[in-house]
Amino acid sequence: MKYLFSTICLFLSISNFAQDFNFNTKYNPSDKKMIQDYFHFAEVNYSQNTITGKDLVNKNYIINLKEFKNGKLVNTICLDKSDNAYYAVLDSTTFNFNIIGKRIKNNYEMKLFFDRYWTKKFTLKLQPKYAEDYILKELPVKESDLQFNKPFIFLLLTTPEYHKDGSASWCEVAASETPEKIYEKNKIPHFFVFEMTIL
Repeated sequence: MKYLFSTICLFLSISNFAQDFNFNTKYNPSDKKMIQDYFHFAEVNYSQNTITGKDLVNKNYIINLKEFKNGKLVNTICLDKSDNAYYAVLDSTTFNFNIIGKRIKNNYEMKLFFDRYWTKKFTLKLQPKYAEDYILKELPVKESDLQFNKPFIFLLLTTPEYHKDGSASWCEVAASETPEKIYEKNKIPHFFVFEMTIL
């Protein structure tokens, strides 16, 4: 009886942490070198995102952009949510969207593109001193975060971590994963986090 009770508890604990869907992101994806070269020449950032799951149908979603300064959340912008009259819910087991962005002087302009529509253009103010160094950078998404009604972060707009020898690394920033660690560990004074929730 004690063994049966322990087995049930273990099963329930595993169920609580089981993921509900899969998430995949690619940065500047293309199988044609010409297109990749153009992205780099034009300094265009392109993020391709795919969500798959057998229970996605009839789910809603919301994508927020959160701005952090000196480790503090200072602004939240809703980039898109599925409550409009035309596309109220997800209607497939696969959901795709792309984010295209480009720095223009001290601003960053971007749009989100979905299968049947796209958002307005968003303009974000950058820190002038480091404006040339902001790029979109994908974040590793933990499987335990891929649950319905649970926000997960999947992308950054950030400057790199600058080193004393003059080098810089965006990968080190993305490896920190959470906004708190990005500020504490990498000392990034200003960055944006893309957060999504499947409802």
